[in-house]
Amino acid sequence: MKNILHPHPILIFLVLLTLIILIGCKDLFHSPESKEGYEIGDKGPAGGIVFYDAGTIINGWRYLEASPTIFSAQWGAYGVDIKGTGLSIGDGKQNTLIIVAALNELGETGRAAQICDNLNINGYDDWFLPSRDELEEMYNRRRVLEMSYGEFWSSSQSSIEHTWFQRFSGGTYAQSEGKDEIRSVRAIRAF
Repeated sequence: MKNILHPHPILIFLVLLTLIILIGCKDLFHSPESKEGYEIGDKGPAGGIVFYDAGTIINGWRYLEASPTIFSAQWGAYGVDIKGTGLSIGDGKQNTLIIVAALNELGETGRAAQICDNLNINGYDDWFLPSRDELEEMYNRRRVLEMSYGEFWSSSQSSIEHTWFQRFSGGTYAQSEGKDEIRSVRAIRAF
């Protein structure tokens, strides 16, 4: 007769208990951004609202999330040509970096792009001022974002004195009267 080893019942119990705990707590091992997928209107990783899905990962991101806060500020740099700001979805982050560098060089503070760049919401500090087309997408999702009125700055300059903004009450985007005006701002982030 062969000598067959039988595992001790306590050992079996501990192995099963460990597996149950690991399977039940699998979310503890994943960051909030590792969620399989988000839908428009979902709460994003930083606590904002997901309003755009590119459908696939592009340049390290797929979704755009609007911050849970809205504030008002000047765009700044009136009469100064800030070269290199784009209009498209995906341009907002780079636009913001360009604007912040120019504003800092001019000694301006408390402007829309600077405030967005300095935001830290729920541990996320990668917020930026949306480009014209990102802001247009926010308008398209205004019901989900609960943004039915106001005029919001974009990070897309249109001239040395003007920049693009979006009217949420009427749906049109237009050139501003001047970068020194105060308008609403809602930061976004890409993930």
